[in-house]
Amino acid sequence: RLRKLADTSGGIRILVVEDNQFNQQIAVELLEAVKCTALVAENGQIAIDLLAREKVDCVLMDIQMPIMGGLEASRRIRTMSGLTELPVIAITANAMNEDRLHCLAAGMNDFISKPFEPDVFYATLIRWLAPTTGEITIPVLENIEKVAATDSNKCIDLGVLGKFFSKSPEKVGIFAEKFIVSARKGISEIDDAYERKNLDELCALGHRLKSSARTVGANSFADLCHNLEQLKQDGNLAQAQIMIAKLHPLLEQIALEVQNFLTPAETLLTVPAPELNQLVNQASTPFADLHVMVLEDDTLQMEMASIILRNLGVARIASCTDGSQALAVVRTYKPDLLLCDLTMPGMDGIAFLRQVADQGFTGSVILLSGADRGVMKAAENLAKAYGLNLLAALNKPLQQDALQIALSRQKQSKPELKHYAKVAALSLSELQRGLEDDCVEVFFQPKVSVLNKRVTGAECLARWRHPERGVLGPGTFIPVLEAHGMINTLTRVMLEKGAKQLGIWLTQGHHLKFAINVSMDNLDQPNLPEEYERIVKAAGVEPEQITLELTESRLMENLTLSLEILTRLRLKGFGLSIDDFGTGFSTMENLKQLPFTELKVDRAFVNGATQDEAARAILGSSIQLGKIFNLNLVAEGVEKQQDWDLIADSGCDEVQGFFIAQPMPAQEFIEWKINWESKLTS
Repeated sequence: RLRKLADTSGGIRILVVEDNQFNQQIAVELLEAVKCTALVAENGQIAIDLLAREKVDCVLMDIQMPIMGGLEASRRIRTMSGLTELPVIAITANAMNEDRLHCLAAGMNDFISKPFEPDVFYATLIRWLAPTTGEITIPVLENIEKVAATDSNKCIDLGVLGKFFSKSPEKVGIFAEKFIVSARKGISEIDDAYERKNLDELCALGHRLKSSARTVGANSFADLCHNLEQLKQDGNLAQAQIMIAKLHPLLEQIALEVQNFLTPAETLLTVPAPELNQLVNQASTPFADLHVMVLEDDTLQMEMASIILRNLGVARIASCTDGSQALAVVRTYKPDLLLCDLTMPGMDGIAFLRQVADQGFTGSVILLSGADRGVMKAAENLAKAYGLNLLAALNKPLQQDALQIALSRQKQSKPELKHYAKVAALSLSELQRGLEDDCVEVFFQPKVSVLNKRVTGAECLARWRHPERGVLGPGTFIPVLEAHGMINTLTRVMLEKGAKQLGIWLTQGHHLKFAINVSMDNLDQPNLPEEYERIVKAAGVEPEQITLELTESRLMENLTLSLEILTRLRLKGFGLSIDDFGTGFSTMENLKQLPFTELKVDRAFVNGATQDEAARAILGSSIQLGKIFNLNLVAEGVEKQQDWDLIADSGCDEVQGFFIAQPMPAQEFIEWKINWESKLTS
């Protein structure tokens, strides 16, 4: 494509700023191979002087150079007339570390790692010289190439790497040699850690070596590293010594097999035509328009991920080795997709995802990890809780077919991506003025009996009707009210409005019960039971028709005070519900002490529980616990038919969720209720 672009555009001129003559020659050779004109400058000052009199289409800029380095040169280029938009691409051996941040700050646009990899080199240039010319075609060789034969008796299965380099067997050897170098360094670090009797460090090093070994097919070596890692459970240094003693000769045997592979006499295996056709088909899949960022601290894993992405037709790939660096890249380039490792030094993958969600990232996410299934599932739940569009959670080493399936989901979901940027909270002055102006509005979400599907009541949910921003959710005002000690006012308003509306509906013949959320911050008033009783009776409602919901996670903050106020509320007749059950730390003893009448299972253990064994287990134990204490059981978060079917067979009494209805204003609610019940009787 560069050759075609050079032919049709009248020529492409690229300035190579590099003090190393060998690297200059390589860059010039690559450029001239695609009919680009290469100009060369040995340092930044010469480049500045040349740009003052010569027109170029792009600059390839080394970072470390005598007289003037690449960063200073880039800053000066951005001040020169007509050059503010000139693409400046860093060429550096440190393109995967903190130098990236300095490059971005200096005004550089992109990065190419040294030593140059031709396809990455060309794809990066195309990205800046022809950014809107459509998909990049990945060339596929017509001749069937050869890869290493597999042998079950060998210590390294080079056929694993052969899957990725079927057209370039020399790359199999290159990457295998890279692993040898990396593993020798890792074993040296393991020896040092053993000398210092640091078992924790030994386990961490075993984990780091394990994933790289599996990637290149050194499974016996990976198994030993895994066993070393597992000593963190209840192992000791004596066990570690035995494993370390086995690692040394095993690595040397692997190195010998790699060396044998690199000799011409090594047995080779022809790739069958169907497999080659599959590679051709995969290379032509429509992923070339995607911009993908890979966050991975292991350089070998990162390179393998990038190679697989390119095999699938992805040309725009950014790579980062730490979370802080990745956040800067996301802000600057706004990629469509993040491939995110979970276990990294410094900022781990979970912290990165939280911060990238806070930035309002609208793309998709694929998680990568060698962690156990429990950790992966927790990470999936967190990514979804942050509002991110999670496509998949994939195990290491990364497999091309699994990634291709995940990318297909991205293509399917891309038109429906939503912006999850946080809504700004209301200010204290807005809240004070809004309370005076009656901006609090009650929305009602129905509760339905599992037994007969009749509407049994509703939960009263607070909304804020803003004169300019419309109806706002609780996240924009409740935390601010709690922080300023004003939550009592909101609860009282909700109870007054909810009870008044319930009184009206009761007189119209609608037999309902309401649930009102109560903050733990409300339970510091000795006269609270009397005040709540007065409010509901003034509306013509009995306390027995009101259930007060308290969040479990804060329930145990002051158990003595809670016990007194809650007991007196029960004596008045109010129902008491443990909201979001399963997210806090209630024990059998706590539940036995407190006079609750209802247990409300959190949506995290209901929605999607048909596909989540752990969630089903927690749901079942919560229901069993509720039955022991003879509590009314409510499942919230029922959003699909599968959720309803699961709850219907679980023993719950009532359900609540979008599968039934969303929260709605009073008039809509009562119309919905009449329509719902008419369908039941028809």
